[in-house]
Amino acid sequence: MEYLALRFIDSTGNIKAVDPSGKVIDIPMGGTSALSNVIRNGLTIFIIIALVLAIIILLWAAIDWLSSGGDKQKVASARMKVTYAIIGLVVVFLAFFIVNFIGFLFRVPLTG
Repeated sequence: MEYLALRFIDSTGNIKAVDPSGKVIDIPMGGTSALSNVIRNGLTIFIIIALVLAIIILLWAAIDWLSSGGDKQKVASARMKVTYAIIGLVVVFLAFFIVNFIGFLFRVPLTG
């Protein structure tokens, strides 16, 4: 035989149920919202892709620099690649910290 349980939301927004004996039971909600999970996963993928690309560009610049043979234009081109790769890494990490700060302000764990 199945029992009917009364469900309600208390003043704090938590879902509760009352079993047939009159005992109030907490119903777990399962963690954070789906939006924070999407942001967390997207940010993680973005950072991984950015790090891989930065490493590839730095290796490419190193090979260009070593194979320049003293040509000033090739050295300058390799130096610009290194500069842009480092600037890209700084932008990625600034984005990471800005997202963390926004999550801190709204009390939502966006990374972790």
